[in-house]
Amino acid sequence: MALKAEYLHTNAWIIFILIRFIQDQRNMQFGNALRIQRVIKGYTQDYMAERLHLSQNSYSKLERGLTSLTVSRLYQIAEILEISIQDILPAQQPGNTKKSDSAENI
Repeated sequence: MALKAEYLHTNAWIIFILIRFIQDQRNMQFGNALRIQRVIKGYTQDYMAERLHLSQNSYSKLERGLTSLTVSRLYQIAEILEISIQDILPAQQPGNTKKSDSAENI
């Protein structure tokens, strides 16, 4: 019985680590898209941080994918950059999105 519990505990940690890895990858994709859009607009990190009421360091962490953000913060960023949210959200991998869930159908 103890062996089974240890096995389940080990699998739970593996799943946790995989989920964190996926989240970190998505944060990095978002941060890169955010940086690209900011540079296209000609805005500095200082400017974005000021508009979002963040420190420059906190904003930099968003662009580097070290910090997750809330939905409301996502909307603020899109408004400041004058773009749609889809322009900064990480793209879905081909084949991973059902047609009914795609942005065109929402």
